[in-house]
Amino acid sequence: MKKIFSVLLAALSFLICNGQDISNLGYCSGEVNSQGTLTVEGKTWVSGAMLLPSSMLGPYDGCEIVKVRAGLAARLNIDSLRVWVRYSLDGENLSEGLITTKTTPKIAKGWNEVELDSHVEIDSSRDLYVGFSYRQKTATAAFSIIGSTLENAFFAQLGEDAEWEDISSVGILSVEAVVEGDISIDYDLALISALTATQGSISEYEVSVTVANNGKKAVTGFTFETSYANLDAVYTNHFDEAIEPGGKSEVKYTIPAYDLKEVGDINVYMAGIDDGEDAVTANNYIVAHLVYVKKVLIEEFTTESCGNCPRVARYLHDVLNEDEYADKAIVVCHHSGYGTDWLTQGCDIEMMGFFGVNYAPAMMFDRTPVFFVDGSPQLHVCPSINDIKSGIDECLKSDTHVMIGFSTDYDKDYGKLSVSVHVERNGVFAEDRAYLTVYLVENNVEAQAQTSADTNPYYHQHVIRAYNDTWGDKITWSLNKFSKEYTFDMDESWNPENMEVVAVVGSYNPEDAHDCKIDNVEKVPVIRGDVGIDKGAVSDEEPISVSYYDLSGMEVRDTDMEKGIYIVKKQYKDGTCDVRKVIIR
Repeated sequence: MKKIFSVLLAALSFLICNGQDISNLGYCSGEVNSQGTLTVEGKTWVSGAMLLPSSMLGPYDGCEIVKVRAGLAARLNIDSLRVWVRYSLDGENLSEGLITTKTTPKIAKGWNEVELDSHVEIDSSRDLYVGFSYRQKTATAAFSIIGSTLENAFFAQLGEDAEWEDISSVGILSVEAVVEGDISIDYDLALISALTATQGSISEYEVSVTVANNGKKAVTGFTFETSYANLDAVYTNHFDEAIEPGGKSEVKYTIPAYDLKEVGDINVYMAGIDDGEDAVTANNYIVAHLVYVKKVLIEEFTTESCGNCPRVARYLHDVLNEDEYADKAIVVCHHSGYGTDWLTQGCDIEMMGFFGVNYAPAMMFDRTPVFFVDGSPQLHVCPSINDIKSGIDECLKSDTHVMIGFSTDYDKDYGKLSVSVHVERNGVFAEDRAYLTVYLVENNVEAQAQTSADTNPYYHQHVIRAYNDTWGDKITWSLNKFSKEYTFDMDESWNPENMEVVAVVGSYNPEDAHDCKIDNVEKVPVIRGDVGIDKGAVSDEEPISVSYYDLSGMEVRDTDMEKGIYIVKKQYKDGTCDVRKVIIR
């Protein structure tokens, strides 16, 4: 089981009121997310809370909790919001406060600061739970979840009849206790989030850590110690980084890469502050989330009546054949834009209309606006080689927090292709409008009448032969995982040896074509040398981790697997993964 550390974010800011300090006490460092990721069906009460252990409340002994701040990612369909403080999750409220859609103040998206009916004195010998409950009229993703995996940062009761669950592995709940009293904390640096990325290297990991200054005084430097859970080695990094009170900073550094399955999690520790002693050491530990390997989706609009399309198609493949760009982008072609042709699919027509394409050749890079024409924002361009490289480079600047894996099974006798797609997100990914689109694509399709063909015969690449839906299937996360199976009928005219499955995860806003960004894309050949049931990994190296899931996406232990079908995910040091279907008989 993944080891996670406790963290207590002390005062985000201090104010002097009648001779006393006021601070916000919690795990989220004042952050609130604008999009939720966790929904509960039906008309019910939903509750979330954080635990403030007694061992961390020493600096606040004798102070009083006077308010609770509840962060909401959504307000729609919520009519009541109750904040509270308890000694136990199922215990009575020591104090509470209530706001509704009719009170002043009203329930709002973002932070809701609610007065308690009576103040709660902090006794550092007792644990305290601080939380809130909202009544929803129907399903709404109201919880604001941010940051990394932190123990005690998120407990949830997902329905008024449900049991309380510790779901701190999902992220940090945006909830804070407003504390008033004599608080003397000059220096306190808190680790809010940490990400680990391979950056294409198999010998080093890049670690990115966000630090918040929750003390009263500025700091000018600090030191990290980073280690693997099961190794004795410690890597020390010092940063001359000034952070004002209430401010934040992101620092990056590298450490040697090891097999995570053998050496465990990457743990980051705030070892010291240059300017003084850190008064709250409990917020000095964090586990680094893994950032997955990013690939770019290129969507090319092309038709046989387009005279410029062969030239631009050649540009694209010249770029993808360069070592710098090989395996960094995945292409699907929409046969629309400059009329249509015999390869046009329904999704090509819908894409053309939605994105306003009325010409070809044109390209989209992760469906994001680019600046190629006279400095004005253009969603689609007729690109040069440099334009294509720039489009890929720009998209690769963004980290991805979503991983896609496959298992495939091609039945030649029945002409059926079965595809299982497994999607996993880390605790940073907060997109609630995530959709999965699956394309079946064929290469080397001989053209019928390509205008201005530069070869004879001319062959089309990345031709969409089948797909699940133009905008994909909405992803319903089971905590941080999602799996779905598809079956495609293989036409006899298709060549499966030239075919691949492309899976795309991105958002979809039917009201705004500029708000449909792709998060990640992956592909796998239909015919693989090792295709089938549990035939081993696609890499010659040993995987750094192996995980097992049932078909709903829930992780299971290999010792608990009974008869049935499961998904096995193998993660490799270079950031790639292989996901297969296994049958336990």
